[in-house]
Amino acid sequence: MITDVVISHRQKQIIFGHESGAIKIYRFNETRKYLQELRGHQKKCHSLIISEKNNNDILYSSGEDNMIRIWNLYQFEEIYSLRIDLICDQIILLSDELAFVKFYDMRKTCLCKINAYKMEPIMTENKDSKINSLKCDG
Repeated sequence: MITDVVISHRQKQIIFGHESGAIKIYRFNETRKYLQELRGHQKKCHSLIISEKNNNDILYSSGEDNMIRIWNLYQFEEIYSLRIDLICDQIILLSDELAFVKFYDMRKTCLCKINAYKMEPIMTENKDSKINSLKCDG
């Protein structure tokens, strides 16, 4: 079952996240050719988002395995992974240097700094608007 869809306009790719954790990439021109499957998430892939920064299409994915993964869409390989203590439900790119992460229980959020294709949590907020630190290893 498909859990999320995103399009890379520059690469002419349509990318599907699946319940199995797989990420499948197809060409969306007239050929509709299957290109690649990205494997990394061990459980359901929740969120996909693309940054087309500096002519490098970068895919950010989050999964039910408590991982945020960053993929290079030219070489179809993982660049970086970040393990977090909560399940990430959604990633929103605010700029080339900043991402907002919403967690599955919807009571916590996190602001992450993106630096050289890495995500570094800088602060979190819980439902009571208290700032907490985010446990991660990356």
